[in-house]
Amino acid sequence: MTTTQVSKSDNRSALARFGLVAKGVLYVFLGILAVQFASGDVASKEVSETGAINLVAEQPMGKFLLVVLAAGLVALTVWHVIMALTGDPVLGSEPKDRVKFAAKAVTYGGLAIVAISVTAANWTESRQDSGGGGGGSGQEQAADTLMGAPAGRWLVIIVGIVIIGIAIYELYKHVVELEFMERFDSSLPTNTERVVRLSGRLGYFARSFVGGIVGVFFVVAGVQSNSDKTRGLSGSLKALAEQSWGPPVLWLVAIGFLVYGIFCFFEARYRRAT
Repeated sequence: MTTTQVSKSDNRSALARFGLVAKGVLYVFLGILAVQFASGDVASKEVSETGAINLVAEQPMGKFLLVVLAAGLVALTVWHVIMALTGDPVLGSEPKDRVKFAAKAVTYGGLAIVAISVTAANWTESRQDSGGGGGGSGQEQAADTLMGAPAGRWLVIIVGIVIIGIAIYELYKHVVELEFMERFDSSLPTNTERVVRLSGRLGYFARSFVGGIVGVFFVVAGVQSNSDKTRGLSGSLKALAEQSWGPPVLWLVAIGFLVYGIFCFFEARYRRAT
């Protein structure tokens, strides 16, 4: 590897690690919101990425934390844009991999914009709750748009099936096959490896489980031709809490989000060079 290639690899790895730390912070605060929700505080902030960003703003030195978080999410976005354009030696360079990187870049870019917006509002002392559709407004808008298209209800159903498919895929690949371990350095200490395996499994389970519920709501909305039936993260957790068997699962999901944040910190530290 030439000096130039080493330099590019180092720069990409720095972007990746900084971005993963920001992602970890986001999920830790998301987990805190989910724990509050599981504890019965349903009147607290919406359990969503936007709610987590707003919660960061309320912490001591929140303004400075927001700046770091926003910068980290920008780094995460740029890293995925680079991978979409050039591929990645760790995660793959096939066309399907690049499409996945591009989709994630859009997602993280949206979160970065929200974080920048909240940061700007806080620094100008005009902070307002950014909303964020934790209860499902964003999903309802998407479903409304699809419903208005030709064969709209079938498009909503297809979107729901795709979301469920992605959730099942991630559940199998990461919770069962532990594919996420391929991203870690082979010299990972034994005790650390055990923690990474456990935190990764629990974290990916929580993400996949909630993703599956969101997908089910999309399918129901399409079948009933009613976009109001769609739910985002917060709405899905609320629906879960209303079931007699829901609270224990809700706690598992909340802890899973917290643990996934910790997993991201481990990945930032021990991830293979990218």
